[in-house]
Amino acid sequence: MAPIGRKIAALFAVPVAIVLLGQPMLAAASDEEGGSGSGTFAELSFVGVPIVTTTADGTTLIAQSTTGVFTGTISGPFTEVLVAAVFADGTQTFSGYDTCVCSVGGISGSFADKFQGSGIVPNFTGTLTVIRGTGGLSKLHAT
Repeated sequence: MAPIGRKIAALFAVPVAIVLLGQPMLAAASDEEGGSGSGTFAELSFVGVPIVTTTADGTTLIAQSTTGVFTGTISGPFTEVLVAAVFADGTQTFSGYDTCVCSVGGISGSFADKFQGSGIVPNFTGTLTVIRGTGGLSKLHAT
């Protein structure tokens, strides 16, 4: 990966982790159950070379695939596609999708989620919402 690609990829590892970990996760394996969870999120590697375009106004656009792991209430490996924009004033927006073959509260299966957020390093806000589950997580609802 080119030096600029590594710097930009590293720049986005922090905001995504902050958004996903900074908010409590509410998860239920079925419609009858409810609860909250905690844990960590770590991007382990970036897949391929990020697509980076800088426009005349100083806005940098990035699309990147990553792999990582959830530990805690949600545990297991994930893959992610992330799209982000860094504006000349330092503000950032990002969104993407994860897929995870994992367990939630000890129930195994897989799920896909979408996330989005914005802010300025190190203060980001955002949401992560499970959009589909399979196996034991077919009825998973989490935000």
